[in-house]
Amino acid sequence: MKDRSIIPNIKKIIDIPIPQVQRCSLANIPCSIITGSSQPLIKFDLSISAGEAYNDNPLVSLFTNALLIESTHKHSATEIAEMIDFLGAEIVPSNGIIYSNLTMICLSKHFNKAWDILLELISSPKFDENDFNTLKANKRKQFQIELNNVNQLSRRFFKQLIFGNDHPYGRLYELNDFDIITTKQLNEHYRRLYHKDNARIFISGDVMEEHLKYIENSIYFSNSTNTLPFIPKLNPNTSQKLFIKKENAVQSAIRIGKLTISKHHPDFNALQIAITLLGGYFGSRLMQELRERRGYTYGIGAFIISLKETGYIVITTEVASKHTQNALNAIYEVIHQFCSEKVSNEELEQARSYLMGEFLRTFDGCFNIMEAYKSLDDLNLGMEHFEQYLNHLKTISPEEILSIAQRYLKEGYSEVIVGNFC
Repeated sequence: MKDRSIIPNIKKIIDIPIPQVQRCSLANIPCSIITGSSQPLIKFDLSISAGEAYNDNPLVSLFTNALLIESTHKHSATEIAEMIDFLGAEIVPSNGIIYSNLTMICLSKHFNKAWDILLELISSPKFDENDFNTLKANKRKQFQIELNNVNQLSRRFFKQLIFGNDHPYGRLYELNDFDIITTKQLNEHYRRLYHKDNARIFISGDVMEEHLKYIENSIYFSNSTNTLPFIPKLNPNTSQKLFIKKENAVQSAIRIGKLTISKHHPDFNALQIAITLLGGYFGSRLMQELRERRGYTYGIGAFIISLKETGYIVITTEVASKHTQNALNAIYEVIHQFCSEKVSNEELEQARSYLMGEFLRTFDGCFNIMEAYKSLDDLNLGMEHFEQYLNHLKTISPEEILSIAQRYLKEGYSEVIVGNFC
């Protein structure tokens, strides 16, 4: 019997093999495949370039994608739901700035039948008025609730602050947009953007050749090809501050950040590691200072998000209203110190071990592998980016961390603070 009082030896992760993705074309639609599931399950993702940036009203993209899984010209929403449930399947819509996605998970033995349902949804949606009104009422109520949440408000206005209200990435919907949106707009958005030249397929799990052939022989889009709307180039914004007073709020939401480089830039991997040291995990500088030493917050996070042509850095936390200014000052003090002196070898090794573990978890199972790959394909990158990141993670030094911090983290932050602060 093992002696549980003895701590197990900690083994250092030496190497992580990067999984390979099979790429092909199904009916002239780019398709990425990862096989090898331990369970008889298949996950199918259909990604369309039809996100919020491609319509003047971001609600149109959200509503179009959400209503795709409701009624069709052949079946009602109730019938569709019963058909999906009968197969033990799941079809979930998700929406982002650039892409609208439909994700289906089902047993491999029922894939063809589940695919037939999904194909019906994407090829002949009805955009029924009753379904539309129900969705609109639910989304309006959800939005009204979010308008009273300091964290949701800070996230909402931060996006507008760094991208600008005139740019598609920074465009926000308002309460009155729920009154002017129509099913006609949804139909127009669908006809303009939901076509095969605007689609990508990602399929993972217990995938057989017969499944791929079935998709290729049956996939059908009724819409003709159209060119994507032009997204203008982002202009660098000067740092700005936005304070939103929220009476009766017991906490203030603080969100600071700025535009930065994308994953296409050679410095991105080093910057991502530096931001982890600054605020990306429990042992980070910001967490240790604001939570452990000062007790201002339960948690604070820093992260970087990459789009195709740019990226942005975010530092976010919630604090008691009375600590708002002190917490903000403390954040800038930590940033200043981080950009002024090298991290210790011990601190870097701790972060390196954490990131190696997180990287390993990224490839835990074919579904997770595909999610990781899809996030790169969204940016026109391949799995070689992971190899470059892993090599950089193994070799990065305190000197490089300091150089990167001084180059990208030193100044130029915009701020959004929401709450009942003094």
